[in-house]
Amino acid sequence: MLQRGLSPNNFTYPFVIKACTVSSLTRYGTSVHAHVCKAGLDSDVYIQSSLIHMYTNGKDLASAELLFVKCCDRDAVSWNSMIDGYVKYGEIELARNVFDRMCCRDVISWNTMINGYAILGNIEEAKKLFDVMPERSVVSWNSMLAGYGKCEDYEGAYRVFNEMPRRDVASWNAMLACYAQCGKSREALELFDEMKALGVKATEATVVSLLSACAHLGALDQGSSLHKYIDEHKIEVGTITGTALVDMYARCGSISLARQVFCSIEDKDVLTWNTIIAGNAMHGHANEAHELFTKMQETGISPNDITFVALLSACSHAGMVEEGQRLLASMSSTYSIDPKVEHYGCVIDLLSRAGRLEEAMDLIEAMPMEPNSSAWGALLGGCRIHGNTEVGELVGKRLIGLQPEHSGR
Repeated sequence: MLQRGLSPNNFTYPFVIKACTVSSLTRYGTSVHAHVCKAGLDSDVYIQSSLIHMYTNGKDLASAELLFVKCCDRDAVSWNSMIDGYVKYGEIELARNVFDRMCCRDVISWNTMINGYAILGNIEEAKKLFDVMPERSVVSWNSMLAGYGKCEDYEGAYRVFNEMPRRDVASWNAMLACYAQCGKSREALELFDEMKALGVKATEATVVSLLSACAHLGALDQGSSLHKYIDEHKIEVGTITGTALVDMYARCGSISLARQVFCSIEDKDVLTWNTIIAGNAMHGHANEAHELFTKMQETGISPNDITFVALLSACSHAGMVEEGQRLLASMSSTYSIDPKVEHYGCVIDLLSRAGRLEEAMDLIEAMPMEPNSSAWGALLGGCRIHGNTEVGELVGKRLIGLQPEHSGR
C-alpha cells in the first residue's frame, strides 16, 4: 500500500495493529506506531486502544502505560487492555487500581479482574467481585471454578459448578481439572459419565484431566476405554494428550503400551521424554531409561532437572551406583543444572541400598542445601538393611533435629 503511494487512514491502522498483536510482531507494531504519529492520527481513540492492546500483549507495559496516560478519550478497550496487561504480569494491585477508576466497566473488565485474583489463588477477593458484578457470563463462572481449583477447594468448585445457570465445555473441563488436581479421581470419572450423558463433547483438555485421574487410580481398563473414546471421537493426540497417555499406561502397569504411544507422538518435548524415561525407571528398566536419555539428546532435546530425577531413580532401583554418581556429577559439569535435594536424595538412597553408608553420610554432609527427611530416611533405611546401628543412631538424631523447633543446622 505504501509502495503504491497510498496513505493509510484511521480505518486502516487498527487492522494493521491488530495483525501485529495477533502475530506477536511488537517490533513491527512500533514502526506502525511511528507512522501513526507521523500521520497525525495518534489521538484517534480506536488507534490508541489498538496500540495499548498491542503493547500489553507484547509485554511492553511501559509503552502501554505511556499511551494510556496520554490518552484523553479512553474507551472500554483501552481500560480493559491495561487491566489485562497488569494481570498477565501478576501486578494485581495495579490492575485493581485501573479497574476501580474505570467508569465504563463491562463484563470483560469484571471477568479479567476475577480471573486475575483466581490465578493468584486469592479466591476471597475474586468472590467479592463475583458477588457484586452486575452481569455474569459463563466466563465469570468459569473463572471462579478455576480459582477454587487453584486453591484445591473441590467442594467450593462443585458448589459453583452446580449453581451455574449455563455451562460450556470449559466449565466441565475446569471442574474435571479441579477434581484431578485434588486427587478426587473417581469423582472426575463419574463427572465425565455425566458429561457424556448430556451430550457434551470432550476436548483435549477434558481427556488430559481424565487420563491423569486414571493414572492416579491405576485404572488400566478405564484408561484404555478413554483411549478408545479419544480415537472414536477423533480428538487430536498432540504432544500434551500423547504424553498424558504415556503417563497413564506407564503408571497403570503397561509399559509396552506406553512405549507404543510414545513412538506414535510426532512432536515430542522434554516432558514427553521425561515421562517415558520415568515410566521405564518405575518398571525397573534402567538400561532402557538410559538408552532413551541418549536418544533424547540425539533428537536435540536438552534434559532438565526432572529428567535426572527419573534417571537417578532408575539407577537406585537397579543398584547402578557408579552410573548414579556419574550422572549426579554430570548435572552441573556437563548440563549446567544445579542438583536439587531430590537428586541428592536419589544417590543417597542408591548408596544406602548398596551398603555404602559412609559414602552416603559424606554426601549428605557435602550437600549445599539442608538435607530433608527423605534423604536422612533413605540413609536410615540402609542402616536397617545392613545392620549398621552406629550410623543408624547418628542418623536418628539428625532426623529428630529436623523437627521445627530444631530446624537449624
